[in-house]
Parts: sequence; structure tokens; C-alpha cells
Amino acid sequence: MNGTIPLGRFAGVPVRAHPSALIMVVGFTVMLAVDTLPSLTVASTPAYWLTAGIFGVLFVGSLLAHEFAHAALARRLGIPVESVTLWMFGGATALGYDPPTPGKAAGIAGIGPAVNGGLGVVSYVLAAGLGPDWLSGLPTAGLLVLTVFNLLLAVLNLLPGAPLDGGRLLQAWLWHRSGDRARATATTAVIGQGLGGGLIGFGTVLLVNQNILDGFWLLMLGSFILAAASAERAAPPRARVPDVPVGQVMTVNPIIAPAWWTVEEFIGHLINHGFPYRLFPVRDEQGAPVGMVTRGDLFGIEPSLRRTVHVRDITHPLDSRFLARPDEPLAAVIRRTPLRPAQDTVIVIDDRGPIGVLTATDVRRTSTTAA
Repeated sequence: MNGTIPLGRFAGVPVRAHPSALIMVVGFTVMLAVDTLPSLTVASTPAYWLTAGIFGVLFVGSLLAHEFAHAALARRLGIPVESVTLWMFGGATALGYDPPTPGKAAGIAGIGPAVNGGLGVVSYVLAAGLGPDWLSGLPTAGLLVLTVFNLLLAVLNLLPGAPLDGGRLLQAWLWHRSGDRARATATTAVIGQGLGGGLIGFGTVLLVNQNILDGFWLLMLGSFILAAASAERAAPPRARVPDVPVGQVMTVNPIIAPAWWTVEEFIGHLINHGFPYRLFPVRDEQGAPVGMVTRGDLFGIEPSLRRTVHVRDITHPLDSRFLARPDEPLAAVIRRTPLRPAQDTVIVIDDRGPIGVLTATDVRRTSTTAA
């Protein structure tokens, strides 16, 4: 999502926030301080705002817990996670590629609402344990509000239309039943369009009846669901990765960096070949692979030092995620390595050393031919 603000990394996953997330957090906090808490308890205005601020942070934590649950299970199932982004209506977890089976798709989709449901139960139990008298009942009131919002998040996300988690669950079930992923995706996209249109209609009725706040939010939510579902329905189906070995797909005769060359020498060699990929295998004098080096490593060296720094000085150890054997199934490599365009390169090796490279371009060319 463009224009996001980086918030750091969680277990190696970049976490970002869209500016619209600030509207959500501020709106939740103001609602608590000005309306909800005063209607439930008797306390001072500063106490209302302090409590609202604390539970506003816990609310954001609930949203992050939902997304981190998606991310953690995806990674456990071997699917890379590119980012987690918060925005006005919750969050989004971007995976490196779609889950390869209906079971994995259902598990990743279902765990988010399950976490919110669990958090709602925990909040309710804590509220019941604290009772209505401690600190003027403010913590209890805040926990009850958190309970309601977590349960609402769980229920909302389980609505059976794309792009909500419930739509993903329905898609996985239809995919399992029919074996046709594209058809299942199209069906849930149509349902999502109907759901979005229904929410827009209901929001309009509320606005006409002077229920401005609820009507506005339903209009916004419905518009988002309708737009996302329409985009998903219009997107062309992804080509299937053919069941072929890597050696049949790879680019042969890759550019290999001699470890004893200087950085300047190797950059000059690359200039003559047009920098065909991002990651290059490095070999020693005997031809054995000793590691890998990236374009960023090469150009990260100051120009004045490139004549004295050798490739071996900036070589990374071989990362098993970016290595493949020529007889390994292409689908297996794609499952463990996302192969983002212009970013990732898999080095193909046999007993003699590097014999090829595999990039997103190679996979796309093969998938297009097989589709």
C-alpha cells in the first residue's frame, strides 16, 4: 500500500501503517473518552482520557495480533510473509505467494478471527474478575469495550465474501470441493461485491435517518469491500506452475563471480552483460561455490575502494533458500522462495558447482507457456 509509515519489524516481517490507521485509532480513543466511558462510569475527564489512551493502544494490539497470527501460521507452513500493514479498517498481511492448498489457505484465513475471538473472551474474563468498583470501574469498562470490539472484529471478518477472512474460508472450501481455485475465487469475489453493496445501502439508510457516524462507517467499509472484491474478480487467474524440474526452466551459463576478482573488475564485467539478475554465485579458484554476492553488496563499496576490495571480502554464505538442484521440482522451489521480480534469484547447483540461475522471469515464462 503506497504512502505507508514503517513501524519496524516483527520476527523479520516489516510492519507498516497507512495514514488512515491514525483516523481509526483517534476515532476509537475519542469515542471512549467522550461517549462510551462516561456512559458506563463516573470519573474525572482526565481519567476518561487516560483510560481511553491505554485501551486505544490495546485495541491496536488486537489488530496487530490478528495480522501476526496470519503471518506466523503462513511462515510455519513455509509461505514467506512480505509485510503487515495497518489501515483504517484493520490490517492486511501480504504473503509472498498464495497458499498452495485449500487446507493451508483455510488455516491462514481462519486463525485471525480465532485470535480476536480468544482475545474477546480473555477481556471479558478479566473484566469479570476486576469488578465494577476498582478505580471507579474504568478498567472494567475499558475491558468490556475491548471485548465487544474483538468479537465484532471476529464476526465481521467471518462474513463470507472476498477480501474478508470469511471469504477466504469459503474460497478454500469451494476450491476443495471443485478442485478449481480460479472458479472459487471468482465466486467469493461476486459474494464480496454483493456484501459491499449491501453495506453501502444500509449505511445510506442510516444516513437518511440521521445516524451519521454509523452510516458513514458502513458506507466506507462497504465501499472498500466492493472495490476490493471487484478488483479480485477482474484480476486474471494466475497461471499454474508446471510440474517440471528446475533444470528445465533455469537460465543456463550464469554469470559467476570469481572470488579473487576485485569489486571493480566484476562490476565492469557486469556492465558488459547488462546486470541480468540481482544475486550472483561466487566460486573459488577450483570452481567450487563459496557463497553469493548481490548487486547491492557490489555498489555498496565506495568507488575509491573498489580496486582493493575483492569479491570474497563481501561474499555471503550460501543460503539454502536460494539454492536448488536441477532435478528438484519447480513447484517445491516456489513454495519456499517467493522469487519476487527483479529481487530474488535462486542459484542452481550440481556436484560440479553452479550451473544456472532461476528468476521470476524464468518462472513466468514457463507458467505462461504451460497455461
